[in-house]
Amino acid sequence: MVVIPMILPLLAWGVVAVLGGGLIGGAIGSLFDDPQKNKLGILGMQKAGKTRFLSFLRNIPFEEKASGRDSYVEFRYKLQNKKEITISAGRDIGGGNAYRVDYNKILQSSNVILYFFDINRYLKNELDQDGILYQRSCNSRFEHIYSELKKSNKPIIIVATHKDHVLLSENEIKLKFDTLVQNANKSYKEMLKNIHYVNLTSDAEMKNLIEKIFNS
Repeated sequence: MVVIPMILPLLAWGVVAVLGGGLIGGAIGSLFDDPQKNKLGILGMQKAGKTRFLSFLRNIPFEEKASGRDSYVEFRYKLQNKKEITISAGRDIGGGNAYRVDYNKILQSSNVILYFFDINRYLKNELDQDGILYQRSCNSRFEHIYSELKKSNKPIIIVATHKDHVLLSENEIKLKFDTLVQNANKSYKEMLKNIHYVNLTSDAEMKNLIEKIFNS
């Protein structure tokens, strides 16, 4: 059995990119075989799907509401290969600007970072709940996370949710996002080379994400 103490809510999906290192792409399941490398830090934008995914993992109904710093108890999840993952008690925090005061502590104390953002809202560049343009708000978080993680070379999983709301194919979505990132010429663009685009309302895609993350 693999025990994964959570620092914050478990949600966030995609592929792994280690800043300045050699682990880019693939799963991170092997990290959880090491008891010294098992803390997850979960970050993301508001309404990006963190609580929905956590509810799926816990096998409880998803309740549409704004997260604050909501605690949950330890639970277990069994992978397709029958390996059982134990998720320790943690907190599901909100994605608003007010919660960024927690970022450095999370980034410093976690072994693996997971980050969610809404690709539909990013491409449309709507205002977020704090009244800031979505791209600016999300990019600011990318920069914050990158500037901290490049010091420690920790792996990060980036997940672009709500792809089902975008009237483009996944390849077109990826091309459009990559173009925005490359044109911006930001230092954190290396962190965004491997993103998992997902529809979190699909149970099949949910399960696929879990397998990619926890089963190497």
